[in-house]
Amino acid sequence: MISHDPVPLQETTAAVLEACDYLSSLASIGDLEAAYGLVLDHVVTSIPNNHVAGQIDELHTVRFERAHVVFLVSETAARPMLVTHTRIHGRNAGPPLLRLIQRSQAEVLDLLGPPDLHGKGDLVYSCGETDLVRVEIDHGSVRAVVWQPYTG
Repeated sequence: MISHDPVPLQETTAAVLEACDYLSSLASIGDLEAAYGLVLDHVVTSIPNNHVAGQIDELHTVRFERAHVVFLVSETAARPMLVTHTRIHGRNAGPPLLRLIQRSQAEVLDLLGPPDLHGKGDLVYSCGETDLVRVEIDHGSVRAVVWQPYTG
């Protein structure tokens, strides 16, 4: 049975941080494919680097079976692949937060506690000092989980 008592802050933070740690550990297209299923579409766009004059980076927009991911590939970055946006719309393995697709809003609140912010019916949780996790709610159930890491 679902309890509607808020989860203590340290548990909420632990559940969100676990998901963010997992998401940030996905460091290659192979890792993403293992997490989100087969690649359905992959578009690469060349863009100028904002920090190195004359350098051209690649912006990858990839649609998987269970997620949509945008990442940057830059030869001068600390990480070869920098994820800038992940929208998970299908149930995944991994931390409990990523298995909430199609579950009720009450189940989200049981796992994560009250959100840090509300926006358009969505629940927004801080992930550390800079990253955000947004749980999109549609008619009382989870439509998607969006990870927005800080990319500086």
